[in-house]
Amino acid sequence: MYRITKRERITHGEILKVKFPLSPKPGQFMTVLLDGKEIPVGVYDYDEGELSIFMEKGNVMYNWLYLKGPLGSPLSFKGYTSVIGVSRGTLEHDLHYPLKVASKMGLESSLVHKIPEHVDDDTMILFSLPKEELTMIPPNVLRKSFVYIRWVKMNCAVGVCGVCNYRGSLPCVDGPFLKGEKLVA
Repeated sequence: MYRITKRERITHGEILKVKFPLSPKPGQFMTVLLDGKEIPVGVYDYDEGELSIFMEKGNVMYNWLYLKGPLGSPLSFKGYTSVIGVSRGTLEHDLHYPLKVASKMGLESSLVHKIPEHVDDDTMILFSLPKEELTMIPPNVLRKSFVYIRWVKMNCAVGVCGVCNYRGSLPCVDGPFLKGEKLVA
């Protein structure tokens, strides 16, 4: 159990900060045990032993959190010179930490809201979009990208139950960022 040290209210939810001993890698996620349910949440930030996660408005009414993680497969920036994050609506929080880490590693990093028509081979592109907007991504861009899979139910968050299976991948183990080429029908 971890004590919430700070709450930052934002329009569509809040950023919760807790002292946390394990350093997540970019692209990993956590689960919060809340009212008997495990809720998967993205890592918003991690800095000097302090973990920040995003929770939707009204979900956390306590001063303590039960956390499990870090979970999932981290992103590797090897071979890339730049990283572009593309989000819509309120989903920027999924991309904040990977873009921050990439920037600290010396990679050119940016967050945009428009889906690019073309991406250079040395550019990693990360998407956090509603499922219905995947069809708006040009196939040549989707094949080179990583998509945050947020629309599946994750029961166990460790790959045992298989409930989160999406096109042959388990986002709780293989993701939550899956290679776009796996999503191309």
